[in-house]
Amino acid sequence: MKEENMSLLVFIIFGIIVGGISKFFNVGIAFLISVIVMVIIGKVLAKKFNKDTKWWVTNGGLIYIFIWLITWVFFFNLV
Repeated sequence: MKEENMSLLVFIIFGIIVGGISKFFNVGIAFLISVIVMVIIGKVLAKKFNKDTKWWVTNGGLIYIFIWLITWVFFFNLV
C-alpha cells in the first residue's frame, strides 16, 4: 500500500475513534483532544515514512478533522 493511502486510512480510523470518544466531553475539550491526537498521529507517521509536517497535514490531517467532526456530530445527535 502506498504511503499516502496508509496515512489516510490511519487518520480516518483514528478520526472515527476520537469522534466517538469526544461525545463524552464539551466542545472545547473535545476539539483540544482531537487536535492533540491529530498531531501525535501526524508526528508518528511522519517519522515512520520519513516525511515532513506539510506531508501529513495534506495526506490525512485535514480529512481527520472532517471525519472527526462528522462522527462527533453523529454521536452527539444520538443523545
